[in-house]
Amino acid sequence: AADNFSGAIEKYRAALQGAESDGPAERARILHKLAEAEIRRGEFDSARSALLEAREVARPLGDSRLNARIAARLAHALTEAGSYRRGRRYALYAYAVLRDTDDHRTVGQVGVTLGLSSARLGRWHEAIDWLQNASATFRRIDDIDGLVTALNNLGLVYKNLREWREATRFLEQALKLDERAGLYARMRGHNQNLGLIRYRLGQWDLAEEHFRQSLRIARELSHASGEAGAKLALGMLARRRRQLERAEELFRGALELATSVNARREAELAREF
Repeated sequence: AADNFSGAIEKYRAALQGAESDGPAERARILHKLAEAEIRRGEFDSARSALLEAREVARPLGDSRLNARIAARLAHALTEAGSYRRGRRYALYAYAVLRDTDDHRTVGQVGVTLGLSSARLGRWHEAIDWLQNASATFRRIDDIDGLVTALNNLGLVYKNLREWREATRFLEQALKLDERAGLYARMRGHNQNLGLIRYRLGQWDLAEEHFRQSLRIARELSHASGEAGAKLALGMLARRRRQLERAEELFRGALELATSVNARREAELAREF
């Protein structure tokens, strides 16, 4: 899926070659689009480099909204790369500039970024506030993709807090929206997380149903690490039910898959089991 954005990235890089004569505003715009494609591809270091260049190009223009939109995406790239405090500073700047404008989508995205950085810094209730604000923003503008992102992250925050009812509520909302849209890649993750919650609650039949859905989707998408994760979860459940031969078979299958795609976390867990 990451390679789907390669064509766009090459197009923007080619456009940069001819943007010197078009002025700094056009160059900043192209760099911003290039960074967006890199983010969607999961290349956060490349996105950060493009956004830092865009910031330097745009700064002399004195366009506060343009600078804030660049800061918003830079905050996201930094947060995904683990620079939570630095990302948070850029996000707060972007939010202060854009919150009273009509750029609602960016304001919602910044809310999600601030929710993520707050959660990763252990500020759980602050994370919930930002993500709930983001959810409300996305609902107002009927941005389903943004809404699912906010709901999913709310579910994961509550899961980390072991508040299972709230975690289930938000993850099930996200799953239903993605089912309607047919977004299978995200449905895999929702099912996996809901399965883990049901497992924790001792609701083993429901847990198995979610894990099997996660496994089916991973296979359909040729998502080897996702398939390994689902097999690990099913193996864990089988062992809890004292189905030891089945558990062993699932763990071996998970290890094979994880090793084949260098999914280190899944491979380590399979070896432990």
